[in-house]
Amino acid sequence: MKHRIGCAVFLLLGLLWLGFVVFDLFVHTFGDCGDDQMCVSLRHANGALVFWRGLAVGLLLCIAYALYRRFFEEEDV
Repeated sequence: MKHRIGCAVFLLLGLLWLGFVVFDLFVHTFGDCGDDQMCVSLRHANGALVFWRGLAVGLLLCIAYALYRRFFEEEDV
């Protein structure tokens, strides 16, 4: 039973992180810069940073989940 709770926690963490990344990406990519070239380039750079950070943490969550499944195996899953 503890194994299922651990898997549910990883699922919840993954969904929360995905929601945060989507919200953060939405905040950084939408907006009106007008003709300001610096604002446009910073908007693209911040969007890329949010994407790559989200991908990196998502992959770390997947690796942590795989290690959890490998080292804490039980028969109830």
